[in-house]
Amino acid sequence: MGYVHLNPANREQFVARINALKTDSNRLWGKLEPAGLLAHLTIALQGTLEEVKITDESNFFSRHIIRRIAIDSPLPFPKGMIKVPDHFTPAPQGNIDEERTRLIQTMDRFLETSEREPNRKTVQPLFGPLTLKYWQKLHGKHMAHHFEQFGV
Repeated sequence: MGYVHLNPANREQFVARINALKTDSNRLWGKLEPAGLLAHLTIALQGTLEEVKITDESNFFSRHIIRRIAIDSPLPFPKGMIKVPDHFTPAPQGNIDEERTRLIQTMDRFLETSEREPNRKTVQPLFGPLTLKYWQKLHGKHMAHHFEQFGV
């Protein structure tokens, strides 16, 4: 399906894909279960909103080379090859419906904040400080990657 930016104009596409994820959705790669995926996407958005602490571990190469390849190019994220730290894959706090609700609520906070403060910068661990406008692009590609992981 490809990816679009996570912005208000595309909100309903993201909600539809979030709602299409079911407990028994088949995982095509990786180890996350559907509810765990929703928790992963929620914490990624919370990090962008500075609701959880994120440490900048970026360097010149990751900020200027890897970011351009990973985010700015049309190339998809590699499937099953990126291992993120455990704190970015927390155990679900509830069942899949509760996780779905948390993700949509967090996504809506992100959308409202990124539209109100598009030039505000927050840290991405590998890519360093990014504007919330740029985060719309990154979250769109990240979420599309995981929706494809489950065929939704």
